[in-house]
Amino acid sequence: MRLYGDLSRRETFPSGGAATDILQRIMTHPGTALFGALEGDALLAMCTIHIMPNMTRAARPYALIENVVSDADHRGQGHARAAMEAAIAHAWDAGCYKVMLLSGSTDGHGFYPKLGFDGDAKRGFTLRRD
Repeated sequence: MRLYGDLSRRETFPSGGAATDILQRIMTHPGTALFGALEGDALLAMCTIHIMPNMTRAARPYALIENVVSDADHRGQGHARAAMEAAIAHAWDAGCYKVMLLSGSTDGHGFYPKLGFDGDAKRGFTLRRD
């Protein structure tokens, strides 16, 4: 939960049993996985990947990565890269034909191209209800 706080300081997050229940639902949701980078017992970066079934592209799935976050005190040390590379490898191992992500922060706009993401290949649109 501490890392989620580094992801967005404007949000409130569940705590206690509610947080545990939601995390359990995320971890057991079909096609969803969490990847993290540990140093000792400390989780320093993580991301969530969702692998989605698909009818096009010879029925090959696609992946969506969300909630990429690195500990604010340990950025620039390769932890987020390690978590992202593991998630991307997971997508390729699952036969995905593409991996997508949206970034609402300009912080990652230099980071994601270094991992091979093309910010100009497609255009993302979101519809939100806050």
